[in-house]
Amino acid sequence: MKIIDVHVHLTRDSSSQLEVALEYAEKYDVLLCPNIATGKTMDEIRKNNYALYQLMKKYPKRILGVAHTEPLAGKEGVDEFRRCILDYGMIGLKLTASVVCSHPSVFKLAEEAIKLKVFILQHSGHATVGMRENESDTSDIVKLATRYPELMIIMAHIAGGQDWEWTLKMIKPYPNIYVDTSGSQGDMGVIEESVKYIGSKRLVFGSDGSNCNSLGRVYGADISEKEREDILVGNMKRYLKSIGREV
Repeated sequence: MKIIDVHVHLTRDSSSQLEVALEYAEKYDVLLCPNIATGKTMDEIRKNNYALYQLMKKYPKRILGVAHTEPLAGKEGVDEFRRCILDYGMIGLKLTASVVCSHPSVFKLAEEAIKLKVFILQHSGHATVGMRENESDTSDIVKLATRYPELMIIMAHIAGGQDWEWTLKMIKPYPNIYVDTSGSQGDMGVIEESVKYIGSKRLVFGSDGSNCNSLGRVYGADISEKEREDILVGNMKRYLKSIGREV
């Protein structure tokens, strides 16, 4: 495969969304690492994760799931995370914006992720206006990374409209913070500057629904072919090998 996409969203009941994702995967030879993170209750979250597990079984060469759970659910949320990794074979955890990631309710999930040796893909944003309530920005991610230096954190969508130059400067000293390259914005130089500040080994490819933008910014970036390969597939391939999931 040419690409591993770590940031893909699906929903439980949308066949058209799945069709679009699979068409994209076939066209560009992509291994999709989707999450279904729409559930608001633990019952919905369990159903979503189980539906994703069924897709993993149906499309084993194209889909490798990322779990979702609710930090505020306490032990129930941690148990669901464990089930997804240990029973369903998922490869990480996606957290959204029910709480900021520096909130104490996230700590048990972070500790469990360290035990399981899997990443947390954390939704993030940084805006002067329009920040959602409980949306994590870079400072929250740095707080979590500082508290748990053994935890692999993938910070979502460097090209999602936030102040990415500020973000890169903030995270540079924290080797456990990785960045996914997704986002709908077309800012010039975001990949080049990311490689300059944190190195290609800390960048992983993500689309987050903006397939053309996300592919174009990596393929069009003025970086070496080795750096491009790190971002598109190499880093995630090494991660998967480290957890016994060679692809």
